[in-house]
Amino acid sequence: MNAKNKLIEKLLRIAKRHKILTYPVLALVAVISVINYFFSWSAGAGRRVVAVVMVLVMLVSQSYFLTSSANALVDDQAEIDTQVMAQENAQLTEGETVENPADPVEEDAQEEPEAGVADNAEESNEELEVPEENTEDLTPVTDQDVDVEEEGGSESLTDGVEDSTSENGEDGDNTSEDEKDGSTEDNKEDEEKEKIRCEFFFYNENGESGYLGAYDVVKNDDSTCDLSDVVDNLLEGNSNKCYDYVGPWKYFNGKTSSGNVDLSKATPNVKLYGKDAIQVCCTRKLVNYKVNVDLGGGECTYSIGAAAGGSNTAGGSQKDDFTVYVPLGGTLRLDGLKRYGYEFDINDAKNSVSVSASIYDSLGGGVDSSDENGYWCSVKFKEIPVTNSPTECTVSINWKGLPYTIVYAKNAEDINSAEKQEVRYGDRDEFFSLGTFVEEKQGLDFAGWTLDPDKTIGAKPEFPLGARILGYQEILLENAEEGKVVTLYPFYKYKDIFLLDDSITYHYQQPLSGTDYIQCSYDGKTAATNLEYTITSGDDWLEDLGIEAVATDKGILLKKADSNKTEGPRKVAKGGIKLSFTVKDKAVSSEVGPFPFEFTVYVEPMDLEIQNPSEEAMTKIYDGDTTVSKNFPESGKLVAKSKYGNVEAKVEYDNAAYNSPDVKDASYIELNNARIDFDDTELKGDNDCYRLVDSSPRLTGAKITPRNVFVVAKAEPEKILAGQEHTLVYSVRRIRITLIQKPV
Repeated sequence: MNAKNKLIEKLLRIAKRHKILTYPVLALVAVISVINYFFSWSAGAGRRVVAVVMVLVMLVSQSYFLTSSANALVDDQAEIDTQVMAQENAQLTEGETVENPADPVEEDAQEEPEAGVADNAEESNEELEVPEENTEDLTPVTDQDVDVEEEGGSESLTDGVEDSTSENGEDGDNTSEDEKDGSTEDNKEDEEKEKIRCEFFFYNENGESGYLGAYDVVKNDDSTCDLSDVVDNLLEGNSNKCYDYVGPWKYFNGKTSSGNVDLSKATPNVKLYGKDAIQVCCTRKLVNYKVNVDLGGGECTYSIGAAAGGSNTAGGSQKDDFTVYVPLGGTLRLDGLKRYGYEFDINDAKNSVSVSASIYDSLGGGVDSSDENGYWCSVKFKEIPVTNSPTECTVSINWKGLPYTIVYAKNAEDINSAEKQEVRYGDRDEFFSLGTFVEEKQGLDFAGWTLDPDKTIGAKPEFPLGARILGYQEILLENAEEGKVVTLYPFYKYKDIFLLDDSITYHYQQPLSGTDYIQCSYDGKTAATNLEYTITSGDDWLEDLGIEAVATDKGILLKKADSNKTEGPRKVAKGGIKLSFTVKDKAVSSEVGPFPFEFTVYVEPMDLEIQNPSEEAMTKIYDGDTTVSKNFPESGKLVAKSKYGNVEAKVEYDNAAYNSPDVKDASYIELNNARIDFDDTELKGDNDCYRLVDSSPRLTGAKITPRNVFVVAKAEPEKILAGQEHTLVYSVRRIRITLIQKPV
């Protein structure tokens, strides 16, 4: 071992003893390695390349360690030991590489390390004292869970982990070293004991056999195995209310059994995968049938009678399906069987009780004398099962719906000519009669059926037309009379009445025609004369506006009120007036209707239209701008008239202009910020009663006419006007032509 390696070894030992010096020592080792590499560059280009690469790797790794230590100190002893070991191994490898610089790299890779280097590696490993892993052999057990105390394998694994932790000086317990050593020795002793594979089977009277499970059991010093506790655990895991497992236990070879087994000293009797193994079997005896009871939606009480010589099993009360275990030869009896709307076939129990497997001898059933509307049934099971017969079955109660009759009456008074319908409770395919035979009534539509003959008119029937009977079968059966007969009567709803229009709009002073009616559509007819209209509210408010509402056979008439001196409404109604009234069929009894309605009457301001000025005032010769003609009314005043009367008003505006300066596009004059001014002193201050049709009116029909332009034509024109489309070349003379001038 050369001086460099010895120095590095001592430095690494110091780093292991003093954590705080770990990273500075590693950095110092890197520096020593670099210096050694420089002095070893005597020959060999390949070795130089390798040396340079290793130096770079060492410097990068040491820089990373120093940076990490500046951020957070690492106190994990295991991590430090790992880093030190890596550094020593790297130094050993470097020593091999640079020992003979003149030799090729390939030859060095095949040379064995020097004795000193090898010793150094062994000493380092011993000083690190890395705990060996627990190599305990835990044999997996098939098909069954093995008790930890029986196998004795898990405790030693835990002890090994605790010992390893204590050696590192962290989280150790207070157990003495002697106790730890004793525990470890006991575990090792258990591990060293040989285990034998033990498999357990069963067979029954019919020669059928099956598999129960397997364990690996420790072999005793006399080559026997104690299976007593294992068998107890095994049978507990295979417990089943249908079977009993009984001895004696016998040796088994996969086909036949022979000789009784002393469970405390069982000996190997077969070979499995070339190793000694034990196979034993016992007898499995069927003692109970598993019986699932399907009540079919009903309820009952039940009891279980034992086979001859046995004791009865207590029963109980059930409203849902349930499961019981009945002994071989025993009897399952269900009492108080009942389900609303259903019956039990007392003539033949097989029609009402079914068993899914042939493991019974007989069925019975009938009326339960101790329970009103209740039935009973019983199933006696076989005492000796048939070979390969099932051990589980389902006993089902098959209910049959009660029969009853529905009588559909023609009307509330006449049921002699009624229609009849025979149905059963629970039938999904029956519907209520469509009632094509029922009596027609004025103002009413047939809508379904009812149980009450005194309430045959309304909004909704008890049994809608064409509905499925299944959804109403309970109330029908409850109301069935003796002999299970229920009578239904025709149910009518009012014919639909619709309001043709829900509003009307008048304008201030608009003449009332006296022919405006508020009308309803009834039974597909408009303005039926058999309707009765009654005004309930709103007529007084209309009267204040100068409108009178009158209820007639044709509808509610809106006309000019007698107190109104004008031709139309004398006020504006902001938001409208609500006129409420009712409608009913006069031919139907007073119980029908009346039906309420609401109608809105709007009275809006009178629409005023501006009277256009003369055509001369609306027209001007084109001059390239949008200003109106000089003939347009001065002082910005125009006359406005209403189409509903002769009321005149003056309209003021801020300015007026054509919509376009172009001859072709000019079509109207816009009046900006138009206002109404009335000359009649009676109307002043009541401007809410009037409005312009357009808040910013337009006077349509405005136009701009072309302008005549005279051009003097020469050989070369001196001037071409804007918009001129032709160049004129004539002899010098005066020519008159018409051009459409456009703005420059």
